[in-house]
Amino acid sequence: MTPPLAVDDRSLALTYSDDGAGIPTDELVSAFANGFRGHQARASVPAGAGRGLYYCRELMHRMDGSIVALEDRRGAVFRLVLQRADVASA
Repeated sequence: MTPPLAVDDRSLALTYSDDGAGIPTDELVSAFANGFRGHQARASVPAGAGRGLYYCRELMHRMDGSIVALEDRRGAVFRLVLQRADVASA
């Protein structure tokens, strides 16, 4: 098991996972697009707007960070990486 938080000299990395339906491999690239709803999400009730991951990515970019969706057959897995503030200001 990968620890959920990793810290090194330059960054903080958080791995978040859940045990839901996950994101199919063919939808990983599109998952962060504004308004994107995967085929499993389109079948769910209540329907979402498909903006949550888009907003997460935009927020991470504004903080000079990144977020990626990783392939996992047991649910959704996301890795968020932020540059450490003490390194960014140096």
